[in-house]
Amino acid sequence: MKIRIGTRQSALALVQAEAVRTALLQHNSELEVEIVKVVTSGDRRQGTADAAVSDKKEWVQEIEEGLLEGRIDLAVHSAKDVPIAIEDGTEVCSVLDRESPFDCFVIKAERLPADGSCSLRALRPGAVVGTSSVRRKAQVLRLRPDISVVAVRGNVPTRLEKLQAIEELDALILARAGLDRLGLGQRSQGSFDAREFTPAVNQGVLAVQYRTSDTSLREAVAVLQDSATESVWRAERSCIEKLGADCNSCVGVYADCENGTLKIFARVLKPDGSYSIEQEMTGQASEAEQVGSRLAEELLKQGAAELLLGS
Repeated sequence: MKIRIGTRQSALALVQAEAVRTALLQHNSELEVEIVKVVTSGDRRQGTADAAVSDKKEWVQEIEEGLLEGRIDLAVHSAKDVPIAIEDGTEVCSVLDRESPFDCFVIKAERLPADGSCSLRALRPGAVVGTSSVRRKAQVLRLRPDISVVAVRGNVPTRLEKLQAIEELDALILARAGLDRLGLGQRSQGSFDAREFTPAVNQGVLAVQYRTSDTSLREAVAVLQDSATESVWRAERSCIEKLGADCNSCVGVYADCENGTLKIFARVLKPDGSYSIEQEMTGQASEAEQVGSRLAEELLKQGAAELLLGS
């Protein structure tokens, strides 16, 4: 059986695709697995004046088209990039164990506080922090309203290069999982706690997408699924769907699953970080989607819809 894996061509995307390829071969050495690089609309806009991506679809559309047209058999995505509405005729699920879901802090070496403190609160007054995420910006300002937040875009290595090249930048906020998967975890000065700085929905999770009609491929990827990761993936995704949030929303969601019990926490913020609402819920992992949806309903009762309109 030959499987053509479609993926974006960034270094991180290729590492993620290779992890899935390796896992497939470990379970069945008779498979022939090829990685096919796909350039997406979001990739084309990187480095241009119109680089801000307004829709998750721009990171996956061409990959989905490749699936439907039979040019690839399996797509590997960062789960946080997968929109709620996927193409008809395809299915998506999580695979492998979740990497760290947390955001982390990368401080320019010469700007490290003299006492060795490595936290957002330890940065100098009026420091400049780089991120293109509205969720991260709002949470930085929630903790430190004196800080200036500037847009820094590009893949992970590019953003690390910009940290050194742009004189006024003091630090970056990045996903810990991306650094770890690229072998750059040592660049981080520490990860945020989920209550302090709530991560993006499905951050650290890998998702695969395939044609619904391809039952043999469904069986091949089923052995790669981790039940706890699948539960938190579904719970977080269900919460965002019920909220009607997208990649332009100031929303963080984090779920954890242990011994069949699911805990999920979410925070919705004003873009300037001046106000936020948060909620936690516990339930059975077997009812992950219902738990995520109920959490969103509670947030909506507290006024989440009005906050989301301001995002």
